[in-house]
Amino acid sequence: MNKQNTDKTFFEYCTALTQFYGIIHVKEAFDIIQFQNDAQYNLEDFLKYVEQMQETRFDPNDPLKVNSYFVLADLNRCKRTEKMYLVNDCFESECYGEGELETLNNLLLAIDKLERYIPSKEELVKHVDDGYYEKTQELEALCDFVLAHQCKLPMKLTRADIESEVILPIQMDSSCADAYKGLCKWIDWPEDPKARDSIEVEMVRLINGVFWNTRQWLLCGHKPIELDNRSVTTIDAAWDE
Repeated sequence: MNKQNTDKTFFEYCTALTQFYGIIHVKEAFDIIQFQNDAQYNLEDFLKYVEQMQETRFDPNDPLKVNSYFVLADLNRCKRTEKMYLVNDCFESECYGEGELETLNNLLLAIDKLERYIPSKEELVKHVDDGYYEKTQELEALCDFVLAHQCKLPMKLTRADIESEVILPIQMDSSCADAYKGLCKWIDWPEDPKARDSIEVEMVRLINGVFWNTRQWLLCGHKPIELDNRSVTTIDAAWDE
């Protein structure tokens, strides 16, 4: 088997999985790779690959590694690669700040509580692109609304700007409040209180729609709407300040 092709496959999966889930057990990542590729790889090669990537991911002579989006993390202090986790590079260091540590702990708890949603191979590999988001009708509607009510800006406001501002806090932290605050700076808020309230109510409604239809790290890749009654308690927490 061609090592270059194998490494490319491992790179794409590790990147996509940590973009999609935020965190995944090394062995679980390998199991997904095997399942979606007719079991053509072996665990030893995969473990060597992620170890090498951890050691050389900042090598300036290898653009592929410089652009990697995943980090090998020994969260359980077990010193064995197969017992470690692959995490998104937003968790770059093991000297985590309070907020990062809380997010990691919450993600670990989520793994224990929920079975993962595993997208098809075709859908999963799209997440190799750091700027990829599922274009739901709810997200499109929110983008239309913000563009229709935008204030005067020194630079053109794009749909991609809006998408990243709302999707990232929802995907990574299940936070509607942060998405709302991020969008507020672009809105032309009227002085009339009733008109202002009308815009606020509609924007909250649209953000809720995006929330319910976005795959989230804390839900192991599920959309809240897919979890039915189990997701009811998450909607209030999403608006916590």
